[in-house]
This record gives sequence, C-alpha cells and structure tokens, in this order.
Amino acid sequence: MAFYTGKSRDLSDMKEVHGAYINPDNENAWSYHPYPEQQKQINIQEEYSEYVNGRFCLDDVYNQILDKTCPLSVRVREHVLSHYDENGKFIND
Repeated sequence: MAFYTGKSRDLSDMKEVHGAYINPDNENAWSYHPYPEQQKQINIQEEYSEYVNGRFCLDDVYNQILDKTCPLSVRVREHVLSHYDENGKFIND
C-alpha cells in the first residue's frame, strides 16, 4: 500500500512512498529506501520467491540443499538452512 509524504500546503513536494524502513541504528530515523541489511534480506526473499514460484515448498528446497542440487546462491541456502535444526527439524519460532 502506498502512502504520500510532503510538507507544503499545496502538495507540490508530495511523493508516493511504497514502504518505510526504520534505521536499525536509530529507530527515530526512517527512509523509503531500505537500509543495507534490510536490502540484503529483501534480495534473499526475492531470489527465494522467484525460484520457488509455487513449484517447491521450504522442505523441498531444504532437501535440494542437502542433495546438493539447489541452484540458489549461498546466502539464500544459508537462510533456508537457518530454519532447520541440526537434526533437520523445522524450527518453529
């Protein structure tokens, strides 16, 4: 959902913003562009979603990683693995 920002009464400086990101180092500061760590997480999610695209579930991707047939980047594979414990059980938190 978009929202709009600006300060002028005539709305001449109004801009459409599609999201707001809070600065992880200062929660009083925000930007409509993601901060670097947030952008990394967005990129991981986008790569994962593009690959899965209704064809696989998280368990399928986990098994592909174990079978060494998963084409995803290392950082996305590490993200998937972070959802499982050392016994291969899904961590539900």
